[in-house]
Amino acid sequence: MFILFTAPLQDIIAAHGVQFMVYADDTQLYIAFQPKDREGAVKKLETCIAEIKSWCTHNMLVLNDAKTELIHFTSRYRPSDWIPSVKIGNSLITPSPTARNLGVTSDSVFNLSAHVDKVCKSAMNSICKIGHVRKYLDPKSTEILVHAFVSSRLDSCNSLLCGLPAKTIAKVQRVQNIAARLVLRIPTCQNITPVLQHLHWLPVEKRIMFKILLITFKSLHNMAPTFLSDIISPYKPKRHHHLRFYSGLYLHGLQQNCMDNVPLLFSGTPFQIISGMLNHSPHSNNS
Repeated sequence: MFILFTAPLQDIIAAHGVQFMVYADDTQLYIAFQPKDREGAVKKLETCIAEIKSWCTHNMLVLNDAKTELIHFTSRYRPSDWIPSVKIGNSLITPSPTARNLGVTSDSVFNLSAHVDKVCKSAMNSICKIGHVRKYLDPKSTEILVHAFVSSRLDSCNSLLCGLPAKTIAKVQRVQNIAARLVLRIPTCQNITPVLQHLHWLPVEKRIMFKILLITFKSLHNMAPTFLSDIISPYKPKRHHHLRFYSGLYLHGLQQNCMDNVPLLFSGTPFQIISGMLNHSPHSNNS
């Protein structure tokens, strides 16, 4: 009901040429610009926010200036000066080095190091708490607790980690290894690979690949949200190629993001799986 009530805000934002995302009572504004156009972009953003604030006041809503966050994304290879500030009401909001967005901590160059550190810290805290009562639990009960409080954190939004440096993925993998040793009470000197296989746990890197390929499968069969299904489709070359020798996907109108890794992962998938993803119904017995 709240989203329906605030629906006119979307028209206001769109009229200013600003991109946006609305989730419950959280409204996010996005604007892309070249360094030379920084002042104009800030002015456009401030004008848009001022009209949003006016609409909220007219409809007996309060725009909380203190809870507003500003982050300036820039290339790590070609850094540019940050936006000095954005005026919201009587407050001047300065850019933050990190911002939390639906459970993901984003930094200014989007290397996700801050997000990985927070996820690992939170998961390790849960492992320590489970470890205090481990001697009273059987392995099955311990595994249930680990999945509830550790694996769920490691898997949340993990598709964003695809393509990150190996040293960053290794941090998450170490947490999973510690959790696996806790479940089976395995000493640290023992090889972890047989332990993960015994528990039927995919390593972190494979879990990331699995999630992306699962999202891809759902997108190809209209089982995913439309904003995903609309941007991904099987690539159909002008010349005929046998599927065994060629297979690929086409992403429509995307700039750099985590989905850029889909064609690479897709092309490295065994032929039998690709054939099933492209040709088989998701409700068939062979899917």
